[in-house]
Amino acid sequence: MNNASHITLSSVQTTLSSVQTRVLVYHSTQARQYATTLQELGLRNVLWAEELNVALANLKDVEVIFGWQVPVQLLAAGLDVRWVQWTGAGVDKAFNLSSPWPQSVLLTRIVDQFGVDIAEYVFAYVLFLTKQIETLQLAQQAHLWQQRVLPGLSGKVMGVAGVGSIGREVVRKARAFDMRVYGMTAHRDGMGILDCRFGPEQWPEFVHDLDFLVLTLPLTAQTRGVVQAEILSKMKANAVIVNVGRGELVDEQALLAFVQAGRIRGAVLDVFVEEPLAPDSRLWSTPNLVVTPHLSGPTNVTKACHFFAENLLRYVHGQTLHGIVDTKQQY
Repeated sequence: MNNASHITLSSVQTTLSSVQTRVLVYHSTQARQYATTLQELGLRNVLWAEELNVALANLKDVEVIFGWQVPVQLLAAGLDVRWVQWTGAGVDKAFNLSSPWPQSVLLTRIVDQFGVDIAEYVFAYVLFLTKQIETLQLAQQAHLWQQRVLPGLSGKVMGVAGVGSIGREVVRKARAFDMRVYGMTAHRDGMGILDCRFGPEQWPEFVHDLDFLVLTLPLTAQTRGVVQAEILSKMKANAVIVNVGRGELVDEQALLAFVQAGRIRGAVLDVFVEEPLAPDSRLWSTPNLVVTPHLSGPTNVTKACHFFAENLLRYVHGQTLHGIVDTKQQY
């Protein structure tokens, strides 16, 4: 694709109506909402489906699919499909399909929309734990006046595993609290924001001095189960893990064992191997584990549609798209 003049978001509404490319919105619960929002932005040639059979019946001449967890059957049946835009940041489900992602189909994900929300979630719980809010609440309920010196974040060491757009926002907020920040990333460019950079082969060294380990990594063959017993054993006993990446990054049973044994302080988990988390999972009731239902970085339909609309205009004008996924690296 050539680099024609940049198409700004402000130009989307005035030019989207001229797009002739046929688009199918596929989402199991919100397809109609996404399609309606795109129509309000001016896109005319858009269909939507929340069920696979409906999508298959409307696939004729569809060149672009905008959706979530797009089934492999759509890609196999859609002979004209050239591009799939995922509605989220994580695309690991695209690579759990029964056959490899077709090389003829471009895959993009949404970028630069989730960092602020996720970083705020991370620091809500980092501060909750550091400032002993639960203890203070219990004292209030018991009508106890118990003054104490509360720890601070200044000088504490936070490790961010995955320094993409989300990880960078976590780093930025950590800097605001005068924390030392280590990063785990395969990339070297632009890593001056870190006090220390570690490569993927340096996990034991990376986690050794951390007070907080924040996981924002994508799920790939290389990162699946990367936080397991051996890595947990290298962490300080007062360390806390915050997982806002994917549940499969962590060996949940090993984490349970380490928390219950007091070998790490605890964990804040927003993502899990199986979602929804089973009601009888021990994660719910284990002391020093915080469980939330995958809500740290919600997709905003309007913002996602604006992202797709701009990308669609770039697509029809032959420009490089935002959020292109390397299907070999799987992110």
